Amino acid sequence: MELSQAIELITRGVTSTQLSTWADLGSGAGVFTHALASLLVKGSTIYAIDTDPHVLMKISAPPDVQLHKLVADFEKDAINLPQLDGILLANSLHFVKDKAAFIKKAAAWLEPGGCIIIVEYNTNKANRWVPYPISFVDAQKLFSSLECSAELIGEAGSTYNKEGMYGVKVNLPNLPAP
Repeated sequence: MELSQAIELITRGVTSTQLSTWADLGSGAGVFTHALASLLVKGSTIYAIDTDPHVLMKISAPPDVQLHKLVADFEKDAINLPQLDGILLANSLHFVKDKAAFIKKAAAWLEPGGCIIIVEYNTNKANRWVPYPISFVDAQKLFSSLECSAELIGEAGSTYNKEGMYGVKVNLPNLPAP
């Protein structure tokens, strides 16, 4: 994915006008890390988290944003993070089997008023690269069941999925821990 397309998918969800701290969970080589960095106020902080240390090494430091790289499994590991203003899950929620439990875990990392931005393939067909897919319709159902509001913030085509991709901003109430 091109950086410009990644920015388009999330730009309507990143509305902070002050210093903020975010985590990019499942950051991979950092396309969405850089997209997020381009939308944050100078001096903000991003924690790029991925299980592959070699992929994390490929992420260059975005200009004007502090970048911290952590090798961890965001779903299974206990990760020591500061309170976050936002969490980005770009092409990574489809690796989580129990999405409701994970969202509750992630909510504990957020400051009051924090949000989660999700970018996913708009499909329910699993494959080896997308083991636990979540279509936009199913994402709406999931967040409604958690009493969260989910707003569609972007859509894009995909060479891997004819249904394309979507971006959603999720505003979370104070969810109880799983």
